[in-house]
Amino acid sequence: MTIVELSTHGSSLRRKGERFVVGRKDEATGETKKQEVPAEHVEAILVSANAMISTSAIRLCTERQIQLVMADWVGHPFARMWSSTPGRQTEIRRAQYAALDAEVGNEITRDLVMEKLRGQAGLLRDLKNNRGEGAPREIDEGLEAVRAAAHSARTLPNSRELRSKMLGIEGSAASRYFAALSAALPAQWRFSGRSQNPGTDPFNASLNYMYGIGYSGVAKVAILSGLDPNAGFYHADRYGHPVLTYDLIEPCRPAIDRALLPLFTKREAAESWFERNYAGDPDGEEAPAAGNAVRISPDGRKRLITVYKAQVKDELERATWERCRKITRTLIGGAHR
Repeated sequence: MTIVELSTHGSSLRRKGERFVVGRKDEATGETKKQEVPAEHVEAILVSANAMISTSAIRLCTERQIQLVMADWVGHPFARMWSSTPGRQTEIRRAQYAALDAEVGNEITRDLVMEKLRGQAGLLRDLKNNRGEGAPREIDEGLEAVRAAAHSARTLPNSRELRSKMLGIEGSAASRYFAALSAALPAQWRFSGRSQNPGTDPFNASLNYMYGIGYSGVAKVAILSGLDPNAGFYHADRYGHPVLTYDLIEPCRPAIDRALLPLFTKREAAESWFERNYAGDPDGEEAPAAGNAVRISPDGRKRLITVYKAQVKDELERATWERCRKITRTLIGGAHR
């Protein structure tokens, strides 16, 4: 299955029988190149540039239950179209809502948490092996804590309290995990605990920034998959918040951690990447920050974006598609039990 993206201005989408005709303008020559794609091979269409879309193409999307999503230039969705008649998406959504407080929702929560913990354990294991006998003891302690959390998560009985207990299990390992990451860093970049919104040290500020980029990729896939991004399984519902995105980013975090670490361990990160004691822009839209907040400078942002695109983006979106497909299969299977 294919995701069709219209990301250059002047693109077009038309219908020719049971095919889409995609027109993309070559920015260098100004010529429009056309490509025909069978509708049966299209899973979703993402439009992130000024484009012309025919009503017949929209109708083909609705006939084939293909998600048609509008996004801004960085790929963050802001609107979508779907059929006004019941179809597969209606079935998926109905099953998703029914599963939120059911055993099926617990199964999905457990899978997401287990995948995250496996990723964390794999990263710490690699850090330990790469350092041999000279590995800091915090890495061993972190690995032991994550493995213990994985065992607890795997054997935790199903109940109404599973999600809250799972948060406690994961949280108990998180402090040891981040202590291990800190111990792996050169002395000047070590930190004391995880800090969010804002980060209070360069590593946490960088991590927050890369997680933020990851949210956009996960949100895009969640919407394209047909799931409701505002109905999560693991995180509590919060009005106006895409809590399913919060669920789906969890297994992705270790991959982002892994991509960020070498920038610090190989001493590429520089003080010029960070603005320390940042207090926000009192004349702008940015909210005031704590006095010890660290902000990423334009040079730092540029490098982090480059690393994300090269090492994280494609795999994150591919893996999130697989998770969304698995969740959909689990939901539909649970609804038919």
